[in-house]
Amino acid sequence: MFSKHAARGCLFVVIAVVFDAKFPNNVFNDTMETKRKLVIEMMLHGKTPTEITKDLRISRMAVYSIKKQFQECGNLDRHCGQGRKRTAHTKTMLKATKGRIERNPVHMMRGMARDLNISESMI
Repeated sequence: MFSKHAARGCLFVVIAVVFDAKFPNNVFNDTMETKRKLVIEMMLHGKTPTEITKDLRISRMAVYSIKKQFQECGNLDRHCGQGRKRTAHTKTMLKATKGRIERNPVHMMRGMARDLNISESMI
């Protein structure tokens, strides 16, 4: 008879094998994309978010976020606009900086950064 932990490990291995069969082009590793797919597979097999958290070693909020995205969209594709937004390194900021440098090449970079409200490293 298997213990609870051994049974959990066996289910994880079974799901990993099923995952490899469904997605043959992907190498099974611990990337977040792989874990997203495993979370959905485990949920479809009736595992609770707490069990998934323990098996995959990811936060419970991550499991709920993945579940919510899957329920809303029906897939796990990355959406346009996800990720960190560009703040200072935009086309308009580059154009403004280039124009200032062309008008006055001896202008101090520190003062220009302060005027444009960006860091010195962005100039």
